[in-house]
Amino acid sequence: SLALPAELPTSWPLEVLDLEGCERLAALPPSLGACRALRLDVTNCAALRSLPDLSAVEKLDARGCGAG
Repeated sequence: SLALPAELPTSWPLEVLDLEGCERLAALPPSLGACRALRLDVTNCAALRSLPDLSAVEKLDARGCGAG
């Protein structure tokens, strides 16, 4: 399986994170939920079984992922 770091630095001005088709991605760090301007694409990430609280994220596309 594949995972991002457990915590992403809050100083990163992260606006777009495109992980589409990352079939071995197993987890997303909870800190992504604090990225208000983030557009997150986890389309077709079949190994991703759960998502952290992403209610503050601007846009989420999780079609075809294990958690969607």
